[in-house]
Amino acid sequence: MSFISNPITGVIIGAGFYMLAPTIGKVSASLSQKITDIFRRFRNPAEIHDIPQPAPSPEIPLSAHEMQYADALVKLYNCCFPDERREFPESYADIGQIQSLMVRNRENLKLIQRLDLSHQNLQMIPAEINFLVNLQRLDLSHNNLTEAPDLDANTQLQIADLSYNRIERRPSFLDHPHLKRINLSYNQLKKPPYLGKLPELISLDLSHNLLTRCPRFSSDTELSRGLYPNLLFVQLEFNSLREISTDIADLMPSCVVRLKNNPFSDEYQQQVAQEEDRDLRPHFQFFGF
Repeated sequence: MSFISNPITGVIIGAGFYMLAPTIGKVSASLSQKITDIFRRFRNPAEIHDIPQPAPSPEIPLSAHEMQYADALVKLYNCCFPDERREFPESYADIGQIQSLMVRNRENLKLIQRLDLSHQNLQMIPAEINFLVNLQRLDLSHNNLTEAPDLDANTQLQIADLSYNRIERRPSFLDHPHLKRINLSYNQLKKPPYLGKLPELISLDLSHNLLTRCPRFSSDTELSRGLYPNLLFVQLEFNSLREISTDIADLMPSCVVRLKNNPFSDEYQQQVAQEEDRDLRPHFQFFGF
């Protein structure tokens, strides 16, 4: 009996038609040969009880890192599109689907100006947050982030709250020119963040960290007041500071610098109090608010 083997749709013998499993999109050459051998052994199709089916490809479980990314991605999507809430993805295909939806909705994502992902137990922020190119207010407080997200494309950012996390590394987005308020309090920063020229910055909160040095508020060519003309509050209390950078004085008297609960020695405090102009002392606060 003659037969025709079709590697995509199945095998046709005479008037009989045998379809392969619907989940299989393509039959390998080795499998096609096996099917051919079976039909050579059985001349009567009625004698064939089982046509060999290729085993379905097993689901590849997500790694812990991928699970965290998937969780963050879905929460980001649900926050951007609350009317289209989706469940936690369980496979690579689901993650890919959410990513595809984000890409297809890029024009709508450009309209979003505020994003609140606080209290979400997030351990990372997906790169898709960069689709929100007009984002102005971002709240990522009260999560479990160990590093700040990549926000290089979010250049319109004005308010960034990353407080109450476990961030250890210095954020890279602190040079966005429209930043007005930066809150990195209650983290684990040991090195002060690099601050670019921020003419609109009003408030910088670095309290309750592990800083041993103050941020630098001046450059080789420009003094503090020229870089931060609108800065009113710098909070550095509850760190591990032992000395204060000399360029902080240039921020005063228009800026209040809070420094209480740092391990300054009594001698150092007295030295600073004697050197600073009397009119500046209320703005230079070792203790109290």
